[in-house]
Amino acid sequence: GLEIGIVFQDSLSSLNPTQTVGNQIAEVLKLHEQLSKSQVRSRTVEIMGEVGLPQPRERIDAYPHQLSGGMRQRVAIAIAIACSPKLVIADEPTTALDVTTQAQILALLRQIADQRNIGILLITHNLGAVASVADHITVMYGGRTVEISNVFDAFEHPYHPYTQALVSSAPTLSADSRNTVGIPGSPPDPSRPEPGCPFAPRCSFVEADCLVTPPKLLADENDHAYACLHPHRYLGVEIG
Repeated sequence: GLEIGIVFQDSLSSLNPTQTVGNQIAEVLKLHEQLSKSQVRSRTVEIMGEVGLPQPRERIDAYPHQLSGGMRQRVAIAIAIACSPKLVIADEPTTALDVTTQAQILALLRQIADQRNIGILLITHNLGAVASVADHITVMYGGRTVEISNVFDAFEHPYHPYTQALVSSAPTLSADSRNTVGIPGSPPDPSRPEPGCPFAPRCSFVEADCLVTPPKLLADENDHAYACLHPHRYLGVEIG
């Protein structure tokens, strides 16, 4: 609450159904701020307005089930930022929201990061969310980091075969959806980790040693890092 805040995937299940949303935001303030009861309520209303909840003075006494999905997610964000932590972890914050509300929540996270100088760690499978919010990206596969770079390079010049496959499989407005290329095979079983590169069974550029030797994370002169034993085989391959 004071150093780190977190926004969970499903706000309906992460919020307490027996407590008003105002009480759940106020709880963080009571724990970490030396405020009177009236100051806590006033600050709670202020935070609710800051995250874009309409009529916060009326909704402070509402219960989670009385709010829409987008409003509940704004409440979850309000709880996370109540004490201006250094970091907010947003775990799939747009899950189960419609496209318009997703865009609003992502814009809100970006606004909060800029205005409050809070770092946002966004955990997501949504490449559109990454492109619209993030400055830097870490791509993980099978529980291991396979690429780290700024967002522009990750989309325009991806180094790792998995990142390349992700970018290629994402539908675009200009592309025929029937020609969208998926990633063959199945994700690895985390309970039975393989000894080599976790992406090797699905990689188009796999060689024998990829199945037995785990690659190390290497970085170029621009701090663009990737974990692959044979990058020369695919770097420069056209994406899409």
